[in-house]
Amino acid sequence: MSAKETSDACGTVPPEEIRRNANKERTKVTDKCVKCKVEKSTLIFRRESTCWKCFEQQCIKKFKGQLNLKQKNRSEPVLIAFSGGPSSRALIEILHECIAGRNKASAYFEVKGFIHIDEGTILELSEEEKKEKERVVRLIAEKYGCPLHFVPLEHVFLIPNLLETLEESSDFDREGIEEKEEGSEERSERLKGLFKRAKTNTAKEDLLFHLRNLLIAHTCKLQKVEKVLLGTSANRMATTLISLVCKGRGFNVPQEIGNESKFEGVCFGFPMRDLLLKEISLYNRFKGLEGVFVPTLDTKTTNPKFSIDHLTEAFVEELQVDFNHTVHTLLRSSGKLTMPESNGEKWRCSMCSGSLTPYEIKAAQADSLKGEENNNSKECCGGNGCSSGKSEECEKEEKLKLSLFLCGGCKRVLSEVEEDSLPPFIRSHAEKTSNSFKLREQIKDFLIGEE
Repeated sequence: MSAKETSDACGTVPPEEIRRNANKERTKVTDKCVKCKVEKSTLIFRRESTCWKCFEQQCIKKFKGQLNLKQKNRSEPVLIAFSGGPSSRALIEILHECIAGRNKASAYFEVKGFIHIDEGTILELSEEEKKEKERVVRLIAEKYGCPLHFVPLEHVFLIPNLLETLEESSDFDREGIEEKEEGSEERSERLKGLFKRAKTNTAKEDLLFHLRNLLIAHTCKLQKVEKVLLGTSANRMATTLISLVCKGRGFNVPQEIGNESKFEGVCFGFPMRDLLLKEISLYNRFKGLEGVFVPTLDTKTTNPKFSIDHLTEAFVEELQVDFNHTVHTLLRSSGKLTMPESNGEKWRCSMCSGSLTPYEIKAAQADSLKGEENNNSKECCGGNGCSSGKSEECEKEEKLKLSLFLCGGCKRVLSEVEEDSLPPFIRSHAEKTSNSFKLREQIKDFLIGEE
């Protein structure tokens, strides 16, 4: 039945339905592949009948296009962040094809292993479920002959300093942070308490995202690897683009949505950013690849308003159904954004490691210098019977204002949790930043090029 007949029989046809019917009429359904004109077509993608070989080559071409944008002419060791989902599963297979298969001509990577961050503690999974998930993930790693670094999320409390180097580390060894077992129950309880204190699901998802990235970066430093590859798809990147603006992180969009992003000296690469979720699902199906079912915070919810990320994802997917170039248009637009030039040192957020805005830097600097002046001039108030040293009231006044060393999005997260429940590296990084401001003020007369 045509759109006109439907309109006469059932009333006015919605514009979305008219567009979908028009797309179906324009779909080229043929027996032969429209690309090679030889093979029999096996699937329809973007209104064109395509054979599997041409579709596979198209996926690999997109993958290589992102992989080799800044590739050096030498073998580069990398780690792969494997979450168990379809995107990271396809990433492993395509990279294996490029390195060891018939497509090895333009790939120069040496895979040192897989990283899997275990989030079972905050999801309240039983020990049997955690062990079963670890067993399946290890089987996939063994299939490709790569070691697996299985890192529980609660190990984030073992990192005392975000900027700590491997040589300075005292709580981690070179075998990997997954070997630490002492005090695991205490760390698990602290992690559960941290997420229970978060009032909104958006804050929980942000915390999980930042802590996961921190553990990935720290594992790369332990393995002496400067680059890690993630299987973030085009759909996820487009969703992140809009959600970052909604959550007050728009200043860092160019840094987060680029082809590569830096996190404390470790390069995060996104070779799957040109592939849609539909393409990845088709690739996995024809290759017979099975991922690992890993529940997330929103696995059991059907509410589209569960969080900002969840709502944004539903919005983008709905647009993608009617306008199939929505995702790539968003990514092309974000690619034109650049970070503002800075003639000084780049000060970063103590929680997410994102760049601070000039206004946030001035506020943090002013508070640090104010605290230095108070320490030099102010003596103990003598309250609470204090005759020497400092009273609790004095120490409370001199306590570092952590919120001033966070970006706008992380300030919102901090407003929902208690500072004492956060991992120690956040306050440690804020204190280092404050000390840097004080030191910079003391030597400002000797700096060249400073106004």
